[in-house]
Amino acid sequence: MGTLPHFLGNLSSLQFLDLSYNSELIVDSLFFASTLTSLKYLDLSDLHLSKVDDWLSSLNMLPSLVELHMSSCSLHSFPRFVHVNFTSLAILDLSSNDFNSTIPHWFSNISNIQNLDLSGSALRGSLRELGDYSLLEFLHLHDNDLEDEILESLMNNFCNLLELDLGSNSFSGDIGKLFGNSSGCIQSSLRKMDLSDNNFRGSLPDMLRQFKHLEYLDLSHNCFLGPIPESIGRISSLKGLFLNYNCLNGSIPASLGQLSKLEILEISNNFLNGSIPESLGQLSNLDVLDIHDNSLDCIVSKLHFSQLKSLTRLVMYGNSLVFDIEPTWVAPFQLQSIYLSSCKVGPKFPQWLISQRNHSLEFLDLYNTSISDTIPDWFENISSNIQWLDLSHNQITKHLRS
Repeated sequence: MGTLPHFLGNLSSLQFLDLSYNSELIVDSLFFASTLTSLKYLDLSDLHLSKVDDWLSSLNMLPSLVELHMSSCSLHSFPRFVHVNFTSLAILDLSSNDFNSTIPHWFSNISNIQNLDLSGSALRGSLRELGDYSLLEFLHLHDNDLEDEILESLMNNFCNLLELDLGSNSFSGDIGKLFGNSSGCIQSSLRKMDLSDNNFRGSLPDMLRQFKHLEYLDLSHNCFLGPIPESIGRISSLKGLFLNYNCLNGSIPASLGQLSKLEILEISNNFLNGSIPESLGQLSNLDVLDIHDNSLDCIVSKLHFSQLKSLTRLVMYGNSLVFDIEPTWVAPFQLQSIYLSSCKVGPKFPQWLISQRNHSLEFLDLYNTSISDTIPDWFENISSNIQWLDLSHNQITKHLRS
C-alpha cells in the first residue's frame, strides 16, 4: 500500500504521466493533477478511485490534455459540471466503471474528441447528450443500458467514424431508418459496426450495401425478420458477418460467396431454410462457418468446401443435412472443431476425416449422424489432441482398442 508523492504536483513541465495498474496505490484526491498544466497524456486505469470526488474539477484545469484513460477506476458518479475545458481532448476512456447515470450534458462540449470509450459503465438513457462529434473515429458504448428509438440525427454527425459499437444495450427501432436518412458520409467511413444484443427489429435493409468499407458487421441477438438480402454480398470488404440469434428466414443468398475477404460467417439460430449455396465453398479466407440450428435441408457435397483452405471451425448441427462426399476426397482444410450432430454423415465412417493429420483437431461431434460402421485404424492418427469427442447414438460396431 502506498500514496502518491506530493512532489508530483510540482512537475509543471510534465507532459506524460502513467500511473495505471498500481492496485495498491491509495488515491483520495486528484487535486495534484490540476497544477500539471503541460500534461498531454494521463493514464490512471485500474486505480481505485471510488473515494475521489474531485476528478473532473481537477482534470478540467488541464487545457493541453489530449489523452485521458480512467478505465476500471471504480468511479461511481459523473460530476454535474456546466462546462468543461477539454478543448484539446482527443481520446477519453472511462470504460468499466459504475456510473449508474445518464450521459451528462457536458459531454456535448468535448468537440474535438476522436476516440470515446464508455463501455461497461452502467450508463442508461439516451445518447442525446453526445455532441457534434465531427472528428470522432471510435465510439464504444457496449454493455450499458442505453436506449433510443431513432439515432439518425447522431449518425449525421459522424462523418469520420471508423468503429461504432453499441452492442449489449437496449436500443430499438428499425436500422433502415437509423441510417437511411443520414448524409451518407458514415457509409463511406465505417469499418466496424456492432449493434448486437439489442432490440432492433424489422427486416435487414438493402442500404447495408452502401457501407463500402465495412469489415465487421455484427447484428446478432436482435429481432430481425425476413430474408438475408442478396445485396450484403456487395460489401466486398467484409471479413466478419454475424447474423446469428435472430428470426431470419428464407434461403442463404448465393451472393455471400462473393465476399472473398470473409473470415467469419455466423448465421446460426435463425429460421433459414432450403439449401446451402455451393458458392460458399469459394471463400478461401473463411476461418469459421457456423450455420447451426436452422431449417436447412439439402445434400452437402465436396463443392461446398472446395476452396475453404483456411477453415478451422465447422458448425452445421441442428439441420437436415445429408453428407454425400466421396471417400477419396482430400479436404483442403485442417479443422480444430467439427460439430455435425444429427446430420446424416453415415452409414460409413467419414473417410474424408483422414486428411486432418496435423494434430489440430480438438473437438469432434458426430452424435446421431447415422454411422453404422467400425472406427477405422487411421482415426488414432488424427485424434491425438482431441479434447471433446462424441460418437454416441450411432451404431459403432468395433470396440476401441485399449
